[in-house]
Amino acid sequence: MENLPYPPFYGDNNDDPMANANGAICYFITSYAIKIWEHFIPVFELLDKYQIPYDIVYTNYPGEIIYEDDFQVGVI
Repeated sequence: MENLPYPPFYGDNNDDPMANANGAICYFITSYAIKIWEHFIPVFELLDKYQIPYDIVYTNYPGEIIYEDDFQVGVI
């Protein structure tokens, strides 16, 4: 798969999730995230190089799920 499915709760202003669906955000489903982890390594290296803080969040309770596909969940 070249791109993730496009969650339907994103509108015209896809760059600002807070403007759509009451601030919904997406999390990768853990089984999918493990498969693509190596693709994130360059991003983590850049963030570290420029001392930009970031969090990697794992949770069993992401919030109210308003969207789900094989790769991600959208939650508010």
